Amino acid sequence: MSDRPSFQRHSVAERKRLLVEAVVECFAKGGADNLSIRAISKAAGVSVGLINHHYANKDALIAETYRTVVAEQQQLIEREVLVIPATEPRRRLDAFIATTFSDRVLDPGLLMIWVHFWRGTERSEAMRRIHDESHGETLQLLADLFRQLLPDTGKSGFDPRIAAVGLAAMMDGLWLEWSLNPANFTPKEAVRLCQHWVDSLLV
Repeated sequence: MSDRPSFQRHSVAERKRLLVEAVVECFAKGGADNLSIRAISKAAGVSVGLINHHYANKDALIAETYRTVVAEQQQLIEREVLVIPATEPRRRLDAFIATTFSDRVLDPGLLMIWVHFWRGTERSEAMRRIHDESHGETLQLLADLFRQLLPDTGKSGFDPRIAAVGLAAMMDGLWLEWSLNPANFTPKEAVRLCQHWVDSLLV
């Protein structure tokens, strides 16, 4: 049971944040079957009526949760990347990879809710739009980094967009494999695999 105080007064932003956290908490405890409005309201310490006031239905709240979780991870990665000077694109790319496999992003407990999010993109236009926008932003950032590395490759056929797609797919696959069984390899090994793959493009 959540230890949040029940039905306190919060700002709109705080209420929505509590609801997002409650969705993640409920899913972690009981999967999709535990995502009822009543269970979410109890976990968040707010009334059912308040949830209905802010969201048209449960799917809208889940979409908001998806948007929030994705945005937080993207912001974390971008902060680590952008703190490095733009004149050092390879260090920025390495920071992107390292942060993707950091403790702040890797969480086996979130695997099933991510799967639920991804399945939601098949039936929800809102979920599909969130996925397309966030994935597009990730690919754009990676492509920009690869594009800055282009002069160092000496390869006329080097395609930054395809390189970004390949690296993103590799990181997603390794994240999924690690989440299913963390004993298969360490996060540091995942980072090295991705860095070696990048090296193979640049030689």
